[in-house]
Amino acid sequence: MTPGIEVQITGGLDTGIKSLKDSVDQLEAALQAIPNIPPMQEKLEQMRAAQEQMTTTISKMEALKRGIPEAFESAKKDYIKEIDRESGKLEAEFQSTLNTGFKQVYATVAIVSVLALLILMFYKEPKVCKNIGNSDKI
Repeated sequence: MTPGIEVQITGGLDTGIKSLKDSVDQLEAALQAIPNIPPMQEKLEQMRAAQEQMTTTISKMEALKRGIPEAFESAKKDYIKEIDRESGKLEAEFQSTLNTGFKQVYATVAIVSVLALLILMFYKEPKVCKNIGNSDKI
């Protein structure tokens, strides 16, 4: 499965590559349309140099696009290695946090139990009427 950020990056590169290719094509068409006369020679050379720079940029962007999946895979492997390297610390912290949580739960249960016992100490059993069952003596 390709991460969303990788899709966004490659999509952006695709858009940029397409835009540059369109620009190169338009520049090529413009170069063909301009007559090759001496006063225009310098400007034509500048346009050809710009076209060459755009072509080089396209090549670099395509190479970058090809390298993105490998870069993400490498980053994932490095991340997993880092987690494995720190696993002892992570496990200790996790265990410590669990232990603290359980201590708090047990302390809460103990306090509530003591409070319940105190409340029950004041609880009095209701007096039972001795005439229950003899309805004729009421």
